[in-house]
Amino acid sequence: MTSAMYLDRLEDLDRYRAALDELSAVAATPAESRVLLEDALRRYE
Repeated sequence: MTSAMYLDRLEDLDRYRAALDELSAVAATPAESRVLLEDALRRYE
C-alpha cells in the first residue's frame, strides 16, 4: 500500500479505501500506541 502505483480504476480505489478504513478501525489509539511502545522498550532494556 506504499508504492508509487497510481490507482485509476474505481474498483481499485474502492478496495484501497476499504482496506484503509479497516486498518483505521482496528488501529490502536495514540495513547494505546504509546503504551505498546513503552512496554516494548522495557522488554529490551
